[in-house]
Amino acid sequence: MSLETFAKHADMLTADEYRALKNDPEFPGIQDEGTTTNWVDAISRTAVSQNHFLSLKGGNAESNYVASVDYRRREGVIRKTDRESITAKLGVNHNMFDNKLRFQLNINDSYVTQQRAWYATYLHALLQNPTRPIYDENGNYTEYKINLKPYNPVAMINEEMDIEGYNQLMMSGKAMLSPIEGLNLSIMGALQRFDRMENKANTFKHMATVVNGDNGNVWNNADNTTQKTLELVGDYTKSVGLHNMGGMLGYSYQYDDSKGISQWAKDFPTDLFGPWNIGSMNDMADNKADMGSYRNTHKLISFFGRVTYNYDEKYMFMASLRREGSSRFGENHKWGWFPAVSTGWRISKESFMEDADWLDDLKLRVGYGVTGNEVTANLLSMYLLNYGGFAYINGKWTQGASPYQNPNPDLKWETKSELNFGIDFAFFKNRLSGSVDIYNRETSDLLSTYEVPTPPYMVSSMMANVGKIRNRGIEILLSGTPVQTKDFRLGITGTLSYNKNKILSLSNGFYEKDYWYEGYAGSPIQTHTHIVQEGAPVGNFHGFQTYGLTDDGLWLVYGADGNPKLLTDANDADKRVIGNGIPTTYGSLTLNAEYKGFDVSVMFRGAFDFQVLNRQRMHWETISRIGEGNLPRSVLEKPFGGKSYVRGAAAMQSYYVEDGDYVKLDNINIGYTFNLTKQDVIKRLRIYVAGNNLLTMTGYKGLDPEVSIKGLTPGVEGSGAGELYPTTRQFTVGFNLLF
Repeated sequence: MSLETFAKHADMLTADEYRALKNDPEFPGIQDEGTTTNWVDAISRTAVSQNHFLSLKGGNAESNYVASVDYRRREGVIRKTDRESITAKLGVNHNMFDNKLRFQLNINDSYVTQQRAWYATYLHALLQNPTRPIYDENGNYTEYKINLKPYNPVAMINEEMDIEGYNQLMMSGKAMLSPIEGLNLSIMGALQRFDRMENKANTFKHMATVVNGDNGNVWNNADNTTQKTLELVGDYTKSVGLHNMGGMLGYSYQYDDSKGISQWAKDFPTDLFGPWNIGSMNDMADNKADMGSYRNTHKLISFFGRVTYNYDEKYMFMASLRREGSSRFGENHKWGWFPAVSTGWRISKESFMEDADWLDDLKLRVGYGVTGNEVTANLLSMYLLNYGGFAYINGKWTQGASPYQNPNPDLKWETKSELNFGIDFAFFKNRLSGSVDIYNRETSDLLSTYEVPTPPYMVSSMMANVGKIRNRGIEILLSGTPVQTKDFRLGITGTLSYNKNKILSLSNGFYEKDYWYEGYAGSPIQTHTHIVQEGAPVGNFHGFQTYGLTDDGLWLVYGADGNPKLLTDANDADKRVIGNGIPTTYGSLTLNAEYKGFDVSVMFRGAFDFQVLNRQRMHWETISRIGEGNLPRSVLEKPFGGKSYVRGAAAMQSYYVEDGDYVKLDNINIGYTFNLTKQDVIKRLRIYVAGNNLLTMTGYKGLDPEVSIKGLTPGVEGSGAGELYPTTRQFTVGFNLLF
């Protein structure tokens, strides 16, 4: 059983703090409605979750099986965001002809149902007036009309429904034949199927309650994804004296097929049937309902091979080659070659190291390899049309179409090449071990959108492989057992990594671009958040460099010429790099201790040298929005030690790009294993308590500095208005029982 709570709330004004500002002329527009309401508490709870797992296994050396059932029910900390799943697994193995012919069958089937709150419920709970009641004197929800913001979050929770159910089936079968010693031939087939039925609906108890002029609306979505895989592999190993050799050849075929349908309509005549009588909606009679469907297919084929050699586990060599083709690329470049080679030298086995009794292992490694990154979308290389509105032509309605995407037969694989130098070591009878890796990684032919002339092209932009990015770094792993006695053992493992990236190129002889903007700051700022620029690192924030406020509370920024100006007089030319959202350094530390039947593990981890855009503060930390609802408590601060509160409009600027360095106490697990040797029924019993995300040490003022760093817009807390959602802290009590 687990208990889950919010790890941290956004720091907003309380009802008493809010109404205390009513008579302060600095805060005009305060609306004291006479009630004290904690809106976040009204939509949240301490969530209780449970997990039950049962596993059975049996058989003999020739035939055996493992079967299990896993049931999980997880409450969300936001009410009506529950998730329930049941997963059944079966694994069967059978051997024949003195283990020369082997069969494996694996089946994994999961069914999941989950309920979700409307995507911005938590945000509206933060922004709702804390002196406003949840219900009016007639028992109706206060301020539920969508055109009056912020919305009533309790009404959003109770009157809107978003339920998703899906089944995920994974099956695989494998047959392996070993006709002679060292030779293994195998064939593997796999099927993955994902079926989803999602229902999103807004249904209202009171038909007079109108959202955007609609008496309820409903979305029904259903989709299916099927992936079929076939893999043929042959490998051979041979040892002659101290020489060990091996080779492998293989073929892989993968076919994906995804399709789906959607329905949307509004204006219920009754909410008696919820979302399950869409044909009764007035929109259906008025021919205003909407529906759609899609289907995408995708093929991926690979031929691959590998050779290995080592002499006495002292000198090691490996080379591989992969020929891979994807249906997603242009006609001229569907296939790519991806080679790799690596060597190793175990110095500790050399004769001149025989007297080094303190050394258990010392190995040097060097490797170089190329891999391909496949684009994630279909049809990017194809000529596409966009269907538009209807026109009445020759007595009938005809749908128009216009060019949407230029064809690009040269669209190809993004390639990643990496050179790696490494060392592995172990000392003092393996009481201290670790590794160090230094790498240089270059990603070429990055896909992006470029402007092209019209004519000859039909559309003014085009997807093309042009960019090149370099990553250089070092990774260190150390693991040791400083204390080990009969009853007590202490283990320590630490990791440290450092990485710097640089955009080497964004242009070639035909496609030219020095920079472009990425990201979206959101309404009402309506601007980008990042800049992608040749010669600079990925993840640079781009905005105004603020240095102070006027006495009237307006932001002061540095212009492009270095001279100060009002932010209201600045433009994009005055923007500059104001931080970077990708950490250069990561670290972790894990401690494990055992004393007789007790065991304890503690894990810390952290990220350093990066910034986070605090969107919540940037949007709402201004007195100019006080009449709209609640504000962060930080609105009471006077930035840069000035004399005024913030009155200026929200803008993408440096004051809200904060240092994101953090260290987290990520996990603590304490357990006790009972000694049950006096009976034969129960082989092992362990009880434990665990906690996750227990403490975050950081100077960041937002909810959590650990935000997404993927893509070209890293380091933004909540990349959309509805994505501001606090992380949770979890406490678990459980036991493991083995019969």
